[in-house]
Amino acid sequence: MNLLRETERFDRRHILESIRAYIPEAQFVKDSYITERADERIRSFYLEVEKIGSKDFVLEEIKVLKKNLPKELQARIENVVHPTFMPRNEEELIRNIIILSKQLKYTKICLK
Repeated sequence: MNLLRETERFDRRHILESIRAYIPEAQFVKDSYITERADERIRSFYLEVEKIGSKDFVLEEIKVLKKNLPKELQARIENVVHPTFMPRNEEELIRNIIILSKQLKYTKICLK
């Protein structure tokens, strides 16, 4: 997988959510998750998946995954925004603006 930005996050949870979108009873095989960073922007993932209750995957489920999983994985990439740039609510945003405006006024006074 090629991650384009430093702020993008993708891990085991995202992979499992993508698979479960098509096979809800899917789960990881214990100790089967491996990730490798050969390059800073390229990551390789390996994991084994089984169905709850050790049921076998049917051919139709495998076909659906082959067809839809690449797009689903791409859609699950999480873009993390630093909390400074993403206020939680309007009140916090207004408070930050007021604090910043007071700091800017103070800076103007000091410069004169």
